[in-house]
Amino acid sequence: MKEHIEEPLSPEAQLTYLRMQTEVHGGLHEGQVLQLKHWPLIAMESAKTASFSFDSDKKVINYTLVLAKGAKVRKDTRDRLKFLAKNVQWLLGPTWCVNVRIRDQKFRFGPHQ
Repeated sequence: MKEHIEEPLSPEAQLTYLRMQTEVHGGLHEGQVLQLKHWPLIAMESAKTASFSFDSDKKVINYTLVLAKGAKVRKDTRDRLKFLAKNVQWLLGPTWCVNVRIRDQKFRFGPHQ
């Protein structure tokens, strides 16, 4: 008799499962936190550091980005951050709002802007 061996879930399937868990329980898994830490640095290559906080009751992620010395906020910043917000919503769910602060500028994306 052949034994049925389940294939491990792909990383995408694992993150999809975690999104469902976030929607039900409100917490973030270590795998989600890792993505949320690194994605803004990819979206904004001029960012030196990025930090975030979240409120699972309000479904809000708040980012603060610090640009590298001499770097300026570019014209395409809003488009880059919109792409970041879209990915955060894929990771956590479409009802999440993403706020980003870069120096004195604030950007807001999501269903409850």
